Amino acid sequence: MNWKCGVPIAVFLLFFVIRASASEIIWLSDAPPEKVSKEIRHGMRGVSLINGKDGRERKILWIRSGSFPVESRYVNRTNTKKPVVFVISPNGERIKGELSHSRWGYVLTFEGNMEGFYNVYLFEMFVEGDTLNIMVAKAEVLSHKCSNGHAQIRRKMSPRILQDDIPFEIVRERIPGEDFHTFLSSGDDLILKVIFNGAPLEAANITLRTQKRWIKGLKTNMYGKAAFQLIGDYYPRWKEINKRNNHNFLLTAEHTIKECGSYEGIPYRLIHYIGTLGDVYIPSKTMYSSSLYGLVVLLFVITITGIFIYFHRERRKRPYREYVFGEKD
Repeated sequence: MNWKCGVPIAVFLLFFVIRASASEIIWLSDAPPEKVSKEIRHGMRGVSLINGKDGRERKILWIRSGSFPVESRYVNRTNTKKPVVFVISPNGERIKGELSHSRWGYVLTFEGNMEGFYNVYLFEMFVEGDTLNIMVAKAEVLSHKCSNGHAQIRRKMSPRILQDDIPFEIVRERIPGEDFHTFLSSGDDLILKVIFNGAPLEAANITLRTQKRWIKGLKTNMYGKAAFQLIGDYYPRWKEINKRNNHNFLLTAEHTIKECGSYEGIPYRLIHYIGTLGDVYIPSKTMYSSSLYGLVVLLFVITITGIFIYFHRERRKRPYREYVFGEKD
């Protein structure tokens, strides 16, 4: 092959790679890359924290690309040059979020010290072929310090949506009895709702992918809901059980409608909505509590056995009797 033929092919391949990368799934993760993990502090429920340029504490999320949590890459770009960032505080107010390239990587940071869950969104639109893609990467970030007390937890934990600016998103409903200290664990039912233009969306495709590459897809019901049970995929040896072993999972929701229009001068005839939400869960409590139950049963059996042996031996003992023989007899 001469170089004149090679140039067009190289240009085509480069164009293809760029186009292919544009359709990658983007999501927000609070797990730092290994190379900077020692610089990161962690708060309640593993929330990542750094000190900003002004020395004040900031929450930090990394931009990742991929369908499975562990294999997803830490990227230095998204599908568009200037994605939009929205950060909603627990009281529903919008606060400033900053998307930047720093020594920690391509990150989204914000200052959030109010008690409760922050909704964080990375929003972008781009046309690919005849389709307008609207991608919404979402994260729920908890801010809590026990020194602030635990008053009105239920109100502070309620899920919130941003229907005026975010047309499509996944909402995780709280599990029964959940508070600021609750971790999702294997065996829990994960109840999700897909919201489209502020209303529950029926028949949306939603997929759960776990750290161990387990995958399950469902369609939402008439109330926009879907339920997954978090499976147990952590089976270490008894001595190596770590009850705080975090397992990542990633939720992806998709919905396509027929609608013609143009975006930035590029025509389209379909709109494809993609929403992502990442989170973590820990091993089921029964995994490590069963070891405690086994120890309790063992101690009980040993105790009962000891008591039985003691009384059995006591019953077999004969009382001491002294016989005195009279020489006259």
